[in-house]
Amino acid sequence: MSSPLQGAGTTVTLPGAFVASIMNVDLSGMGVEDIDTSDMATTWRTFDPTKLINPGELKLHIHFDPDKTPPLGTKGAITITYPVPAGKTTGAIWVCQGYMKSYEPSDPYDNKMVADVGLKFSGQPTFTPSA
Repeated sequence: MSSPLQGAGTTVTLPGAFVASIMNVDLSGMGVEDIDTSDMATTWRTFDPTKLINPGELKLHIHFDPDKTPPLGTKGAITITYPVPAGKTTGAIWVCQGYMKSYEPSDPYDNKMVADVGLKFSGQPTFTPSA
């Protein structure tokens, strides 16, 4: 069994040359919708998956920099590069087309300025395992 990876070192490249200091990365996950196939003769609900796969969303928690303009709505490649596991030379890389759909900065009185960034994936991602 391999040791779990720590998230430190994960990088995310966004469309529009937007660079940020990232504190947290959350993937909403890919998924399909359910089609209810139940009928009047069944006593348990039955389901089939839809054929269209939703590639999901990515949420970033970053250090807010008021001098940087967020590229809202700019579509392009979103690349997630994960840390390098022990005994390997490269980390896994996930790439998918997408765009920034939300940008919510926060400027607290007595703490660091942060922002929550929402990214929407579009289309089929490419997964490259660590090597």
